[in-house]
Amino acid sequence: RDEMIRAGLNPPPQIIADGKFHRFSTNQEKSDKAGWYILNNHPIMAGSYGCWRQDIKKSWSAIHETNMNSEERLRYKETINQMMVKIEEEKANTNLETASRAKIFFDNAMEADPDHKYLTTKKVKAFGIKQHENFLLIPLRDIEGKSWSFQKIYPEGNKKFLTGGKVK
Repeated sequence: RDEMIRAGLNPPPQIIADGKFHRFSTNQEKSDKAGWYILNNHPIMAGSYGCWRQDIKKSWSAIHETNMNSEERLRYKETINQMMVKIEEEKANTNLETASRAKIFFDNAMEADPDHKYLTTKKVKAFGIKQHENFLLIPLRDIEGKSWSFQKIYPEGNKKFLTGGKVK
């Protein structure tokens, strides 16, 4: 927990050492689950943690690697590698789930109002974007054209990415 705080994260009050993937808010918003951790209690208390939004990914061990014997170091590295596989799988699953929700939301939104305050302020046209209530929806697509998420832009210019969406 202290390591997570030193890395600039606001971890949950209790960290569970069960070897499972746990998500938590890093910005006190209930819908935010960009923070994550995995903590194993054996063979050595070790874990990984980070934040997808801030692109933080770190590992931690109760015993510094330089103080481990060769067998402990090997088991530690295997444990960390297994955690990294879990983390990447979880991130990919979250991205796919978010992409599905984002597509439905975007497809059901109305065409953007060409007189939307943000568009008129920036003097740009509403090509390929949509609108929901007072915010614009800018689709985020990969090079093949697959839609992964969207960015919300409010009339005053505030921008927000969809939680759990792929942004790179």
